[in-house]
Amino acid sequence: MQADQVLMPLEPGVSQLTLSGVYEPPAGAIGEALDRMALHRVAEAAVKLFVDQLAAALEPAQAVSVPH
Repeated sequence: MQADQVLMPLEPGVSQLTLSGVYEPPAGAIGEALDRMALHRVAEAAVKLFVDQLAAALEPAQAVSVPH
């Protein structure tokens, strides 16, 4: 997969994370057939997991109130 990631501020405290890319299955025609059957789901899940983890890492820590 070849992709670009863009993190763009929208307003104070709010940003947009975009991932745009191209995925080509490995192994030529055999890989394309396997991709049509199932591998595209694996690739989609991997990309979603990556974006979710990146977004979570970029979120500011939540303020915790500690009583005196």
